[in-house]
Formats: sequence, C-alpha cells, structure tokens
Amino acid sequence: MHVVHAVVFRRYNPGLVTALIVFIPLGIFTLRQVDLAGAGSLAAHAGDLVFAVAMHAIILVRVQRKLVFMRRGHA
Repeated sequence: MHVVHAVVFRRYNPGLVTALIVFIPLGIFTLRQVDLAGAGSLAAHAGDLVFAVAMHAIILVRVQRKLVFMRRGHA
C-alpha cells in the first residue's frame, strides 16, 4: 500500500522504504516457500490477498474517520 500511495501521490510516505526493502522481498520469499512446500494454491493466495487488502481498507477508513473527528475540534 505504501508503494501504491507513493506512486499515486508522487511523494514519499512513512513506510515506503521499509515496504520496498523488507516487506515486498519478504512477501515474495514467503510465497515462494509456501509454494515449494506444496501448501499454497492459487485460490489460497487469492483469498489471502483479498483478506490483506480488506484489512488495509479497514485501517484506512478508521484513520480517515479519526482525522475528520480531530479536525472538528475533538481530541
């Protein structure tokens, strides 16, 4: 998500470097290891991707609501 955000808004965001250096390579390595172990079907990976995107969407909505709440003068 950090990489997509950086591309869309054409600017740095916290977590971008960590995503590029740690999380993307670690994710690729993990997917490869799961596949080599015979435990990762395409359907399982797709389901996990949907779950991960949904969790990120929930976090983004909660943060957005909190920002709106704070801008209205509530602490």
